[in-house]
Amino acid sequence: MRNWLGLLLLLVITCAVALTARTQPTPAPQARSTAPEYDEKGDLKRPTDFRTWVFVGANIGVRYHKELPDTKPREQDRPRNDKPGEFHNVYIRPEAYEHYLKTGKFPDLTVLVMEVFEAKERDAKGIVSGGFFPGAQRRVEVAVKHGKRPDGSKTDWAYYDFDKPTKATVSAFRDAACYDCHLKHADVDNVWVQFYPTLRDRANKP
Repeated sequence: MRNWLGLLLLLVITCAVALTARTQPTPAPQARSTAPEYDEKGDLKRPTDFRTWVFVGANIGVRYHKELPDTKPREQDRPRNDKPGEFHNVYIRPEAYEHYLKTGKFPDLTVLVMEVFEAKERDAKGIVSGGFFPGAQRRVEVAVKHGKRPDGSKTDWAYYDFDKPTKATVSAFRDAACYDCHLKHADVDNVWVQFYPTLRDRANKP
């Protein structure tokens, strides 16, 4: 009799433990941080998962006027032998996008990523008869607004170019290479809002 009682008690305890485990809520997965990250030298680490951010717009083949004194060779000399040019797909950090929608301003730690692809007009299976589509990725360019930049610079916006897939970190360009042109010609706070419909719609609100 005691053996039966012991087995019955063990069965009850086992069922209770199993039931408790099944009814416990599953912890929510921790969201991956989208804030900019830097190494010990203040160089920016390559952003990851940015394709899950807010897509704000794209362009193809945009080039700047050489006659403008504040556009530098880096922008003037984007490849010109491409037909029609490169695809630029632009994403913004979700937290910055939400803040911009509410206030019309880009907060500190705003990150914009521009993924650059070659333009292709022929696919491997031969189904495309006209037009262009993004081919191989050429580079990833990043703009970061950071009032306390770890590299010691006093300007709030910094610009980076991961021109090779193997690059894990890069230093910011000198201000004269990007910042000055963005400051003068971008619609809102150094950002080319005029080119990105998702941001432009908010800027045009009364």
